[in-house]
Amino acid sequence: MYFNLYSIPVFAAALIMLSLALLIRNHVNTPSERWFVRLMLAGTVYSLFYALELCSYEAEFARWFYRLEYAGIPFVPAMLILFSLSFTRKEEVRELYLLLPILGIPSVTFLLAFTHGYHDLFITGGEIDHSALFPVFVFQPGIWYWVHQGYALTAIITSILLMARMWFLSAPAFRKQVSIVLLGILLPFAVFIAYMLELTPRGLDPMPFSFAMTGMVIFAGIFRFRLFNLTPIARNILFDNIPDGVVVIDKDGRLVDYNRSAAALLQIEPEHVGKSRGTVFSGWPEIEARLSAGDLDFEVSRITRERALFLSCRLIPLKDDRGAGRGDMLILHDVSARKKAEIERQESEDKFGIIFENAPLGLMYYDIDGLLEVCNDYFVSLMGSSQERLTGLNIKKLPDKRIVAAVKKSLDGKRAVFQGRYTSVTGGRTVYVRAIFEPVFSDKGRVEGGMCIVEDITERKVAEGKIKKANRELKKINAEKDRFFSILAHDLRSPFSSFLGYTDILHDSIGTMSADMLQTIVSSMKESANNLYGLLENLLQWSRIQQGLTDYYPENLNVRERILDCVEPLLSFANSKAIDVSYDLPVDIAVTGDRKMFDTVARNLFTNAVKFTPRHGSVGISASNTGEGYVEICFSDTGIGMEKEMSANLFRLDVKTSRKGTEGEPSTGLGLILCHEFMSRQGGTIRVESREGEGSRFYMQFRKSTSGVGN
Repeated sequence: MYFNLYSIPVFAAALIMLSLALLIRNHVNTPSERWFVRLMLAGTVYSLFYALELCSYEAEFARWFYRLEYAGIPFVPAMLILFSLSFTRKEEVRELYLLLPILGIPSVTFLLAFTHGYHDLFITGGEIDHSALFPVFVFQPGIWYWVHQGYALTAIITSILLMARMWFLSAPAFRKQVSIVLLGILLPFAVFIAYMLELTPRGLDPMPFSFAMTGMVIFAGIFRFRLFNLTPIARNILFDNIPDGVVVIDKDGRLVDYNRSAAALLQIEPEHVGKSRGTVFSGWPEIEARLSAGDLDFEVSRITRERALFLSCRLIPLKDDRGAGRGDMLILHDVSARKKAEIERQESEDKFGIIFENAPLGLMYYDIDGLLEVCNDYFVSLMGSSQERLTGLNIKKLPDKRIVAAVKKSLDGKRAVFQGRYTSVTGGRTVYVRAIFEPVFSDKGRVEGGMCIVEDITERKVAEGKIKKANRELKKINAEKDRFFSILAHDLRSPFSSFLGYTDILHDSIGTMSADMLQTIVSSMKESANNLYGLLENLLQWSRIQQGLTDYYPENLNVRERILDCVEPLLSFANSKAIDVSYDLPVDIAVTGDRKMFDTVARNLFTNAVKFTPRHGSVGISASNTGEGYVEICFSDTGIGMEKEMSANLFRLDVKTSRKGTEGEPSTGLGLILCHEFMSRQGGTIRVESREGEGSRFYMQFRKSTSGVGN
């Protein structure tokens, strides 16, 4: 390694920052100054080892100096943000929740950078590139490298925002000081952005120069604008032996001098010397107002979270030997001790008042006679009334005897609780409330009234209603699930059992069977297979409906054509039972619906009509306009009918309504469930009229088509 031309400016930057750190350290000793010194020292370490890296022509030397750079690099943004925090807050940063993340991330960065040879979290590789104007250490950044860059950018931006906020909040006299600091922080921000956008010379890290310039700008500001004198700095005071505060003001209303007690009482800072009286007493506007009014003796107060402070103030005019006015001396005497008990009592009353008025509960107080004396606004709103109508109301004479009983119980010295529906007599509003009536005792232990706390539980009641409804729906769904599994376990098993039984007979005896017997068994197997297929088809369609997989394609449907197409393949079933089928289907009636859904419903209703009609019965199908834009299709039969309880539960899956047909035909009840679902999907309805032993009528209602007779 050897020194080259490009490393000299970096060494110079390190020397500048080290010199600035030593000079500033000897100048003042404030929290912000201490963090600024640490910022310069971190920048010195950074610049020194970066300069040595530039002098390295071997990768191993460059890698070691690169590791050592990170004893300073990650702490530069940390020191910058801590400097900004202490500068803007006028105090040391001591909070652990701030210090831990601000210093923790740089510490992790240093450890990962120093040990990068054992992992790939920070960088990988590391070679010397001699193609540039100077040796450049090149590497591949790892994930934590970008975390470090993001942290640095965040710290710089946060510092800029803190300074910008302080600039806007500062008085004009202080804005020059803040502007100097803001300029010093903007310099590394601009250079950092240029570096990340590769606008700087290839391989050269300009950040050391930027922080050196920051140090010079702020150092110049220290002597020109007294940057680090913005916080209170103790000095030797004139009246150390005077316990009262003393403030001396000249005839032009400017602060001339003050003692230690005055500084503590009024938060006076050294910078206030020479400032106007209004600026000095900005934290105590009452003092300024009384002085402006010409008062010579008066009391002022200031109550904060830490203490309640009362001052007795006396203004003494100062005159020279010739009697000419030269200014005034304000003497401040702390009289807080004699008013401490008074302050505590007032605070207690104020807190109760705040709670009383702002509590999200209705509060009221009534006397021993049951007369309402005071209530908060929430209680007024809850009752839908007004303060005027409620104040003086005798709640022992309310028409709601439950409330009266609770009030009387509380006036007997016992706690009472009411919960339920209540209608206000003064506002007429009805709400669900939970009211707690507590007795109020005097210092002698006697009941002198009562306090009522009222909670509006209307929303809770509504929520409970919704929960109950949801529970009912859940029970219904569970019942439907149980019914569905029952169908799978029983109704699906029966046709399988029959089918398997016939296959066993064929397997064992087919060689000895006659043709007639074989025909009988095959026919029975076909019937079992058809029943099984129909059941599986219904289960599949119901499952698709529940999953929302059934699409709806509306079109104009001619009722007569669709009914005849659906019924014709099923007439053999009706003929096998000698059932007469009749139609009353006008040719010009059309509806809007889905063809597949229409056909499924029609086939199910016709099949059921035949299934539950004895031999030599009849089935009729008719259609008519209702006169309300709908068409009603009726499937009637002279079958066995059903009782009212069965017809009421016919379209519910959670209630078993299935039964065998008049000749033992199987049934699951699932077909009518599908009919109900399909009619709902088409915007129609399905209903039943039936009397046991007299037959049934099923009605399908569709929207009437407005585009001709349909297809």
